[in-house]
Amino acid sequence: MEYKFTNNWFEINAKSVWEQLFHEISPAKVLEIGSYEGRSTTWLLEQESVIEITCIDSWQGGAEHQARGVDMIEVERRWDHNRILWETAFPKKRINKIKGRSSIELAGLLRSNEVSPFDFVYVDGSHDPADVIVDACLAFDLLGKNGILVFDDYTWIYSENNQRYPHRSPKIAIDFFTTVFSDRIRMINAPIKQIIIQKIV
Repeated sequence: MEYKFTNNWFEINAKSVWEQLFHEISPAKVLEIGSYEGRSTTWLLEQESVIEITCIDSWQGGAEHQARGVDMIEVERRWDHNRILWETAFPKKRINKIKGRSSIELAGLLRSNEVSPFDFVYVDGSHDPADVIVDACLAFDLLGKNGILVFDDYTWIYSENNQRYPHRSPKIAIDFFTTVFSDRIRMINAPIKQIIIQKIV
């Protein structure tokens, strides 16, 4: 049995940067907002330092998935298939699947007295700016001091009927967040398609 993936975005655009980053930070507890089929999840679990990962996804997809006719039921099935392999390959690591809207589920984690801070958070859920800013603020509260927060799809622009709509894209929310939180974060060099910050307070 092999992993089931239908795209290679993570391998092409993020893997090399993350490899260098993980050599420096060695996070143990990871939160992934937007897990899709689990390609980045797989890489994270392969890292020796990671002992627990929490994956939040609605598996409903966004407007871009609907426009492309992506079958999100099958996407979730592939994630579940891959989880079986993860649990076999990494029996000592804890894998938490949380299915639901990220704003609700992140708030639930914040309310829980049993959740300790995360060392690494990957924000790759909804591309809608309103959702991105909510995910970012809640994730920041869940992140421990000196923890790393990675935003995906910084240069992604929503398009429909050959028209591009920057105001419906993640960049404006990410720029807003990094401006408002500028005295509480440190920017880390990263490929332009991703923004990586470190929480300093």
